[in-house]
Amino acid sequence: MINGDAWIHRLYQEDAEAAARDNRRGRVEAVQWELVERLLAIGVNVILDWGVWLQAERAHFRERAQELGATVQTVFVDAPIETLHERIADRNRDLPPGTFHISPAELDEWAALFEPPTADELS
Repeated sequence: MINGDAWIHRLYQEDAEAAARDNRRGRVEAVQWELVERLLAIGVNVILDWGVWLQAERAHFRERAQELGATVQTVFVDAPIETLHERIADRNRDLPPGTFHISPAELDEWAALFEPPTADELS
């Protein structure tokens, strides 16, 4: 599984929370994608655990993976915003290593930006 937060935590331990929210995330994910391309090219299954919130982002990565011969599956678990707030509050009380505090305001901001997958993306 390719997860940006875990790499950010390892690479930027002294400033990991800030790194998770600035341009270092983009650099980490670019390196991760290079690794993904190499793995897909040799037939290894990969799970991207990234916040690909926009349909255009998902289409971009899906097309690039398919060009490498990969079969792509999008998995989407839908939950009401209230449930997400409860889960984030629980997680924030006892943050697992390699994860970052998410405020209720951040969650609301990000939820407003999210574009749910279309039926075509999930088929």
